[in-house]
Amino acid sequence: MKKARIYTIALILFLISGSLMYYKVTKLGMPLIPSQQSDVWVVEAKLQFQASGGPAKAAFYIPNDPPGFVRLNEDFISSNYGLATNLAGENRKAEWAVRRAKGKQVLYYRMEFTRDSGNVKARTLPRPTYPQAPVHDDTMQAAINAVLNDVRAHSADIATFTRELLVRLNNTNPDQNISLINKVGHGSVEWVRQLVNILATARIPARIVYVLPLQDLVAQSLIPWIEVHNNFEWIAFDPVTGQRGFPRRHSGLADRRRSAGHHPWRQARRSRFSMSRQSLHRCRWLNSGPARPTLPSWTFPCSPCRCRHRTSIASS
Repeated sequence: MKKARIYTIALILFLISGSLMYYKVTKLGMPLIPSQQSDVWVVEAKLQFQASGGPAKAAFYIPNDPPGFVRLNEDFISSNYGLATNLAGENRKAEWAVRRAKGKQVLYYRMEFTRDSGNVKARTLPRPTYPQAPVHDDTMQAAINAVLNDVRAHSADIATFTRELLVRLNNTNPDQNISLINKVGHGSVEWVRQLVNILATARIPARIVYVLPLQDLVAQSLIPWIEVHNNFEWIAFDPVTGQRGFPRRHSGLADRRRSAGHHPWRQARRSRFSMSRQSLHRCRWLNSGPARPTLPSWTFPCSPCRCRHRTSIASS
């Protein structure tokens, strides 16, 4: 009888310890072994503009909680500038201000983050309204309608409609309608903005997301991506290949808005990004930077500054 009690107590303690270990590894991201390391990316942004001698303000959108990553640390570096950060939709907005400034002004932003597989959630907000169909000239409108009718016949929902549209627009042997639509620089921000307008003609909500490739010791530029809303969540697509989702070696850092008419990184006139990669023991990064949640719930934000990938900041 005593042995049975001992075995029962031992089994209960084993189950409790196993449950705690599972929770700490899967929910809190704790390592199984002390020597386990993670890649930590360091992203640096350099903002430059010319001041005329009067009051100066610079706005820069920064990620709040990048999906698939955890922010460890960040620094704002400037001289004699006041700084305020506020939530702006799903992202944050950093605003530098000074009463008098003249000549070349340089501001810096630095962030450290690492991959966090537990911080990937469906992006459901903001829930957009159905867009108004934009007005095109008669020739362009006829070409867009012809393409949309053909795409609609070969798709079943918003996701397959978007993929089919992108595949057709990126066809290496385009017909006359596609050639007319693609007169804007292929793959450029203007071209992706035109995709948003074409999808709006089909009453599909879409927005631009700026993506930043993560490569060690390499300066990068923001790449325009596109997201569509399927009445449940935002779905990302590569506008050049039509492939769904984001590449693994990219980090969603910047702004996402409902429309594509504004690029907030330009508010500082000029911004350049660089990145580097380091290795850090997981036990260290779990205790550094912004406090990690004690309960398994990380919100996904990102709005006025479009971008996604592993760690870095690019130029525009």
